[in-house]
Amino acid sequence: MPDLSFGQPKLNEYTPALTVRDVKSPNSRSKRVMGYKTGRVHHFLSDYESGYFYLLEWSEEHDVELEFIQLGKPFQNSYIERFNRTYRNEILDFYVFDSLSDVRAKTGAWIDEYNNERSHESLNN
Repeated sequence: MPDLSFGQPKLNEYTPALTVRDVKSPNSRSKRVMGYKTGRVHHFLSDYESGYFYLLEWSEEHDVELEFIQLGKPFQNSYIERFNRTYRNEILDFYVFDSLSDVRAKTGAWIDEYNNERSHESLNN
């Protein structure tokens, strides 16, 4: 019978099936992070895993409920993807920023222009 104790969530008694020592990581992208809620070390084998972990910890700490698109329904994400593309093309790729306040100022001006000066086909103007 296989050992089923690996991967069973028991907060600080949890034993991962794989650790960062078990898998060779190009560019040393694997890491170990202490979780504040669980009180144990988490083993991440990629930046995606650690980024998702930080997002979950932050959202819980700030009482933010995360909502994701349903599987098989990518059209639910189309509006934000359109915004991300437009913002990236017109602001992030266009300017070199000196500071966070510079990003905020240029973004504020862009939002004002986008909402008040541009024509919007959906509004027939």
